[in-house]
Amino acid sequence: MKISPEIRARILAKHKAGVTQRELQKLFNLSAGAVNKITKGITKNLKSTIAKGTEYLTELSDLNEYEREAVTQAVGDNARAIIFLKFASTATRRCFSTWTKRAPISTKTPPSWRAKPTRRPLTWCSSNAL
Repeated sequence: MKISPEIRARILAKHKAGVTQRELQKLFNLSAGAVNKITKGITKNLKSTIAKGTEYLTELSDLNEYEREAVTQAVGDNARAIIFLKFASTATRRCFSTWTKRAPISTKTPPSWRAKPTRRPLTWCSSNAL
């Protein structure tokens, strides 16, 4: 039986969150070898995220309905801004590094005929650079 990429991703996410391999076997109806092969070498690094999320939800439970709504909205806005900035930073870095690459200079031609380094015009990068 071939395991789909979606199932593999779900297994890895649950494993990182602290679910044991035995529980994963039962949950996904897989053999011990299959689960071990997928999770081999993967560390369970989501414990601090889970603890922070639990603390966040605990603090939310102490607020009234309007305060919960305001906090949830603010957290969502902040998260979207951070994700956007991470994406924009990565895309800008890729585009800029593509834009600043220079054409190779031939050392076999006389200096007067040597091609000058060229740069691509400063335009928004193509979609394949993102």
